[in-house]
Amino acid sequence: MAIVNPDAFGAVGDGVTDDEPALNRLFDYVARLSPGAGLATVHFPRGVYFIKSQLVIDGESISSAIAGLRITGDPGATIQAATLAQGGSWGVSTAF
Repeated sequence: MAIVNPDAFGAVGDGVTDDEPALNRLFDYVARLSPGAGLATVHFPRGVYFIKSQLVIDGESISSAIAGLRITGDPGATIQAATLAQGGSWGVSTAF
């Protein structure tokens, strides 16, 4: 099973930087992993990963595009979606 860290794709996790481009690179990479490699786990270290747009792979949301994807995180790891005032299209977050 491949364990992938968002930091390796340029995610900062500081709560200010838009991590959406780095996370989309990460999920594009995971989607291309060989099916023989087993299931992939994306593990978020502690931090706030700020995104302004939806994470997509080839026009599909990540939940439907990558079968068997597992997302985990350290305590204190949060994916924070931008509010409308911050340039986003929604305003929710997911904490691990």
